[in-house]
Amino acid sequence: MAQAGVGNEIAVTMERSSPAERLDLFSRACGLTSAREAELFGHLATGAHTRRIAESMFLSELKVQDHLKAIFAKTGAPKRSVLLARATALNPTHLSRRTRPRRPLHER
Repeated sequence: MAQAGVGNEIAVTMERSSPAERLDLFSRACGLTSAREAELFGHLATGAHTRRIAESMFLSELKVQDHLKAIFAKTGAPKRSVLLARATALNPTHLSRRTRPRRPLHER
């Protein structure tokens, strides 16, 4: 457990903020400091898929996936929906397309 001391102070302020402000704060707090990561994170927030992100950033899809892996590693999020839910303070179930689990094929 970290102890408070010089340089370790934390201040918390409760106020309304826009989704864009929360995304910016979250990205800076998680160490997404490169311009590419910040730009890619912005595209993720719009719901863009890997191919569209790659086209708009003039990167290959594999390079976008590499950046995504780095973002997931820095934030500890296992997937996009969880990452965006954490960044915008939403429940990840609200972001998923399906709300109930799929039945296995042999049960259909």
